[in-house]
Parts: sequence; C-alpha cells; structure tokens
Amino acid sequence: MLLSLECGIPSEVTWALSRLLMFTATDRFHLTQWPTLPAALCHWPEWLLTQEEKTDEDSLNFCPSPDFATSRRFALDSILVLKNMSMTEEGGNVLARSERVRTLVMRILETCQRPTDSTLELLLGGIDLFRTTIAKWPTPPTPAQITLLIELVGRSHDRAVLISGWLGLHNLLDTFTQTMHVKPTSPALNAAIRVLPIHFDRDLISAALEYILAHVSHPA
Repeated sequence: MLLSLECGIPSEVTWALSRLLMFTATDRFHLTQWPTLPAALCHWPEWLLTQEEKTDEDSLNFCPSPDFATSRRFALDSILVLKNMSMTEEGGNVLARSERVRTLVMRILETCQRPTDSTLELLLGGIDLFRTTIAKWPTPPTPAQITLLIELVGRSHDRAVLISGWLGLHNLLDTFTQTMHVKPTSPALNAAIRVLPIHFDRDLISAALEYILAHVSHPA
C-alpha cells in the first residue's frame, strides 16, 4: 500500500487510500509497523495547500480540472486517514512525534484562516488532528501559532469548527500548563460565552464549557 500511495499513479493512489481508510477505521491497525506512512500521507494535503496559496479561489470552486479534483480528493482522504490514526493511543503518539505532521497542521490553520467551500473540509481535518494529538506534542506551539486557532475559532460560525477548535484549545491548555497561552480578550473565549444560551445543542455547549473551564483554570 505504501508503494502504491507514493507512486503517484491515480488508480494506485485511489486503491491505497481506500484500503487505508478501511483499515484505520478499526482498532487493529498499528501505525508503528508503518513508520514512513505519516510522511507519505502529508504529500497530498501539502500539495493542496500550495494550490490554495497560489491559485484564484473562483477557479478552484467553479471550474476545477479533473486532475485537480482527483488530487484534491487524495488530499482530503489523506487527512481523514491521519485523523483516523490519531484516534488511537499508539497512532496519536506516532503522529505527535512527526515534525512533518505538526508542520502540516499549523500550515492548514494558517492557510485556511478564512475557509471557503474548497478549504473547509481540509481545515476541519487539520483542527481535528490538532485536537487529538496536541496532548502528545513534545513542545507547545508558539504563541503566534496558538493565535491562529484562537482567531479562527473566534470568527467562525461553523459548528464543527467551533466544537473541535474549543476542544483542541482545552487540550492545549491542560497539557502545557506552564506556558502563557490565552488572554482574557481571546476571540475564542468570547465566542464560547456567546453560544452558552444555545442550551439545546449539548455537544456545542459541552465543548464551549470545556474551553471556558480550561481558560479560567490556566489564565494568561
């Protein structure tokens, strides 16, 4: 599967990603047996980020070429495989130790600050990876990198971004307790307070309260 993933032939890459999506959806997949797999899975998301950075948004949304659409699907499937891997203790540890994976996560947060239809799915995958691995990172992100997620969550109206973002910030604050992270004027904190009246959405309120608790427990 690794050779098929790395060869670049569309049919082979499709087959490899399909198999990986199936295998990593179970708890029988052991990432330690595939030490070079995380780096190989970073290739297509990195390619998509490069395209987003240099290509006009309208051309990507309304008239993408068939080759671009195929490569974009490879990128999104690769992020999903990485997310599936991060859900296990073993996989989370391996991915958190990978500098390339950590760099990819932060690059997604930087490039997708104002997500569009073509970047929202990629952004959600990046935030989910941050949320599931941050507790195992060897060092905390820089203040500038943390600000990327804080501002992104603070301006977002997407429910999935808010929930995953707040939980990611909660895990960050609970893990790196000695580092100054968040100021009282945090846009993410203000967003969490604003949604508290939406009492019927338990998942949203729970994520907001988790972040608020972490914020007041570890003030800047």
